[in-house]
Amino acid sequence: MPRDPKKVLIVDDEPLLLQALELGLPGQEKDFAILTADSGRKALAVMEDHEIDVVVADLVMPEISGLELMEIVRDRQPGADFILMTGFGSEKIRNTAREGGCSFFIEKPFLISDLKRCLRELLKKKGEGFAGVLKNIPLPDLIQMCCVAGTSMSIRVRNGQESGTIHIRKGEIVHAESGPWMGSDAFYRILGWASGRFETLEPTSLPGKTLDKNWQFLLMEAARMADEAGKELPAGEGGTGPARVLVVDDSAVMRKILSEAMEKDGLARVAALANNGEEALRMISEARPDVITLDVNMPVMDGGTALKHIMIKSPCPVVIISSVGSGGGEKAQENILDFLRLGAVDFITKPRKGEDFLWGGKSLGQRLSQASRALTRNFSRVKNPAPVPEGEKARGSSPCRRLVVILSGAGGHGELIRLVSLLPAGTGACILALQDMPRDFTPRFAGYLDARSRVPVRPLSDSSPVAAPACYLATPDLAVAVEPGEGGTPVFRLVPGDEGAGVPGLLLSACGDGGLAPLVLLLSGAPLGDAGGLMEAMRSGARFISQKPECSMVPQPLEAAMEAGLVEALADPEGMRARIVEFGGPDKAAG
Repeated sequence: MPRDPKKVLIVDDEPLLLQALELGLPGQEKDFAILTADSGRKALAVMEDHEIDVVVADLVMPEISGLELMEIVRDRQPGADFILMTGFGSEKIRNTAREGGCSFFIEKPFLISDLKRCLRELLKKKGEGFAGVLKNIPLPDLIQMCCVAGTSMSIRVRNGQESGTIHIRKGEIVHAESGPWMGSDAFYRILGWASGRFETLEPTSLPGKTLDKNWQFLLMEAARMADEAGKELPAGEGGTGPARVLVVDDSAVMRKILSEAMEKDGLARVAALANNGEEALRMISEARPDVITLDVNMPVMDGGTALKHIMIKSPCPVVIISSVGSGGGEKAQENILDFLRLGAVDFITKPRKGEDFLWGGKSLGQRLSQASRALTRNFSRVKNPAPVPEGEKARGSSPCRRLVVILSGAGGHGELIRLVSLLPAGTGACILALQDMPRDFTPRFAGYLDARSRVPVRPLSDSSPVAAPACYLATPDLAVAVEPGEGGTPVFRLVPGDEGAGVPGLLLSACGDGGLAPLVLLLSGAPLGDAGGLMEAMRSGARFISQKPECSMVPQPLEAAMEAGLVEALADPEGMRARIVEFGGPDKAAG
């Protein structure tokens, strides 16, 4: 009795490619059947009726990207293998795909024969040995069974946004990796996760043996460390416990203030204290923090030098502590811009006497907790854009009916710098960039962007006209509305007190009294506000484009917007620049 052919699901939003693969892959052979879907949602619908052996999906698709589809498929049909296709490959994306469980990564254009070869390799393995899913088995028990049996295999483990792999060779644990961690650091980190999913893989080549203790010692040590930590899951990259913080400041008074402030709401707790950058570097491997607060000016090793070492040797989310607006001066502000370009996730102003750590509606604990979830694999150094010569800058502006709102938060400073520096002088849309940061820093950041942009950048003020080319900078906690001005020209109004309704209120006012349907661009850590208000703004005409979550330092708000159905497309800064130019109209895009 002939067996049913294995099923391969092809997912791509390009109709011609989808048709070519559907016709060309099987050829004269009938040992696997082809199913197709032109979107991630349709692919999931297909999988409700079919058990799929291999999914072949495009990386960049509207609504659900290939990486997101792979994550969902891992939950619904764990036995399915995954092949990703893309025309925009990079080492970072390949690593992300591999960590997520991708078996093959194929760059377009490719030969159908190459894809068929990958399929044959995966389908052949499915016909060998046993297949199944283990449920409700502790990870240490699985490792122990493999070691006692003398097995050679790799075990990939996922916990929220974080993943890691433990490699066993002939019954001995020889290597572990998780993000930037390797060896014992990675092994204990993986074993410290309270829950997650795992899958067993065929043995692969290793960079070398990084674990030399026997498996009994490693498992017992992992159990001891979990007991000492109260089995508390770290907040970093998908955890749920309080963020473990390494506080680095040469002032004993400030270390005490920071420690007390972060403990107030239970979202962060002190893991260790350091007097300077050099001492902090020695503590990182032992304290294993989820986030580091870093002072700017310190003896022995200052914050800038320490940050560079952290980014290279021990990647960890870093929040800069600064005295901007409180006597720090212009030099301190320049340092902060450098730190943000080097990969710092966020920065916080040191409070004046009698003030609390609270701005933008968030406490210190909330900010540190959000920063601790930054994806270390997406830390990158943003090149400092060169100042734009005066002759290349836009001259004058005029009222327009095109409004672009950029929402950027933790981890988004560098992307905002890149995006604004890419804008052409003839941009036909008015841009309002809302960056989550202390208001005292707005003038300095606006001046920095203005020097590197062909479009004039200014801090937002009351009655600023909706005009092009122009870019205004403000913070999302500033109550802003769009209203008709003289002659019906829309203007921005600063709403007094607490009368504003945050970002949703701004967008609704633009769609309503402002008579505009804004284009909204979401960057890392985007401060979204009330989801219901955003949905109402979308129904009123607002359109949402998001940075690709897999390339974002703090993707959680972007993922939430996508899950809510707000996002119509994904783009990188270059793609967003093209969207702005297109949105502003070809008649104003020259220059």
